[in-house]
Amino acid sequence: FEECAELTDSAGLKSLFIAIADERRGLDAELERQIEWNEGHEEEDGSYLAAMHRAWIKVRDAMSGKHDDAYILSEAERGEDAIKEAYEDALKETTGSPIHSLLADQYLQVKDAHDRVRDLRDAAKA
Repeated sequence: FEECAELTDSAGLKSLFIAIADERRGLDAELERQIEWNEGHEEEDGSYLAAMHRAWIKVRDAMSGKHDDAYILSEAERGEDAIKEAYEDALKETTGSPIHSLLADQYLQVKDAHDRVRDLRDAAKA
């Protein structure tokens, strides 16, 4: 989202993207701590966490050059879809696991950010 903030000229979108980037850094730090704790405990949980971490960085690859806000929001929302799906898959696979609660809490934050970006994307297209 830092890349999205750099690409837009809209002060409102910059502020939103920076806030989401800050939130994601916090989620990422939580996941990293859990991955470190899980080493040697439940290897399967760590692989799901690593997959989600990779999904978070995929959106960067799609963002290059200067684009209009509708494009930036579309790409951000596409990345959010991938992240949201990764969480949904991980939640199914970690039911009963110690990490499930952390993932469920984070999923709510991810879904909220996804929905905000989606709504802004739809408004920009109108």
